[in-house]
Amino acid sequence: MFILAGVAFGCAALFFMAWMMPLDQMPPEQLQAMQNLAAQSGLPLKAYFLAGGVASTIPGLVYGILAIWVRGGRRPAIFATMVGNAIFLAILFLSLLTAIANHQAVGIGAMLMPGILAATMIFLMTRLAVAAKAARMAKSMSAQYWQQHFEPDGGYESQQAAPPPNENEL
Repeated sequence: MFILAGVAFGCAALFFMAWMMPLDQMPPEQLQAMQNLAAQSGLPLKAYFLAGGVASTIPGLVYGILAIWVRGGRRPAIFATMVGNAIFLAILFLSLLTAIANHQAVGIGAMLMPGILAATMIFLMTRLAVAAKAARMAKSMSAQYWQQHFEPDGGYESQQAAPPPNENEL
């Protein structure tokens, strides 16, 4: 999950760097291609890069926070992460299908990068399923450990100490 957060933050950094870049220093053919892309979204070019940076930062923050939360090994955290990952995976597939339907996904790079990201997210889902199963066992083992070591009777039959000797017996 930290890897997916890093990838999202890396994409956000690229968008923010493009947002801060002076447009008059760009080659005209690249500037025209980016302006056409921004025009399709209905935003000015600078606002397009800013929106892309913010949109990439949100999954990065979500994955980073959930990664820290999942490290605690609690089942609610694992299930919340599975739901969040499923939502981001659905958004990825919908955007990929939309790009294919509109003939915007041209070339191997347009298909390969989302495919690698989707494979990583699917792998994360399998690891989270294993973690959910392990969390149940860890909770029962923790309860057993607590009972054996911290209960007043030590988890065993209570053993009472022998009474002190009587003064008459000495």
